Amino acid sequence: MLWSTIGHTLVWTLLSLAGQLGLGLAAALLIDADWPGMRWIRQLLLIPYVVPVIASALVWQWMLDGHYGIISTSLQSWGALDAGANPLGQESTSLATVIIVNVWRGFPFAMLVFWARMQSIDKSQYEAARVDGAGPWREFVHVTLPNLRSAALSLLALRGIWTLMYFELVWLLTRGGPAGSSEVLSTYIYKVVMGEFRVGYAAAIASLAGLFLGAVGLVGWIFYRLRARRDA
Repeated sequence: MLWSTIGHTLVWTLLSLAGQLGLGLAAALLIDADWPGMRWIRQLLLIPYVVPVIASALVWQWMLDGHYGIISTSLQSWGALDAGANPLGQESTSLATVIIVNVWRGFPFAMLVFWARMQSIDKSQYEAARVDGAGPWREFVHVTLPNLRSAALSLLALRGIWTLMYFELVWLLTRGGPAGSSEVLSTYIYKVVMGEFRVGYAAAIASLAGLFLGAVGLVGWIFYRLRARRDA
């Protein structure tokens, strides 16, 4: 059980980070454009992040209900789900569904960090790129992305630590089920302590998770310092 939980946790963390940073970057590029009504779009995109996690979980449970949820019934009508099936209640889809909800909740934070960094990019870099004949894609690859490297590393560290031990969303949506298919370290430790009263065992697992987080943070810091020294 522990090893499958560790595997779920790694998948949960890596895919959540990839989804949040990827979607956050796309949203940052969107709100950076000077289009009519963009102020309202920016505020709408912040809703997933500011809504309390309990409210988010309740809304998603309602939308994913196998009998009247708008998402599940739509998937059933398209043949992607069996009649009456709930993605949160199936072993094959529960973890992926929770990851999608977590990406939805977390991408606005990445969007704000990327957008704030984009506001500080020297516009002369874009002007120089246009003089050299660069189009929008080359501007993005050779100007925008290099300037977002530090923001991306910071997000990887912050969101990685947060996601690895995130408890509330998984517990509210699936409680680690069904049959442990969406069990992650945080819910596993909670069950071991509160359900089995194996406090020492849970403390050992939490300590190992803390050591792992520290090691990952140290590697990231060393990589960042080496990169900064090389770019200096």
